[in-house]
Amino acid sequence: MTESIHKYFKVGTIQWMSFPPARHAPMDSLKRLLADDYFDAIELTHYPDEAERKKAKEMLAASHVTVCYGAQPRLLGPKLNPNDLDEEKRLAAENVLLDSVKEADYLGAKGIAFLAGKWAPET
Repeated sequence: MTESIHKYFKVGTIQWMSFPPARHAPMDSLKRLLADDYFDAIELTHYPDEAERKKAKEMLAASHVTVCYGAQPRLLGPKLNPNDLDEEKRLAAENVLLDSVKEADYLGAKGIAFLAGKWAPET
């Protein structure tokens, strides 16, 4: 292949996997990724701080990248499952996903990813 990979693919990264929040400030890593012209796409997740969320929205809107949203961290941390047989737990997961869809839209995301929970053969 003699042409750039960008002719065939949108090259992207998952922000919280490339820069785990426990070791990297989300806004710092977002700035770093958006400044890197190698990336055409970014998947990000929840910004709990409203001021950071607003700043992230502004930065994303001014960038050249396609934005995707990953709700997985919001479900995995508290062990939520949108297919939970316990209705109260299922509703808690549903509420997180509905909030995630709203945030994804606010941030300009073109798609959202989430996990459905662990497989339990007996159910």
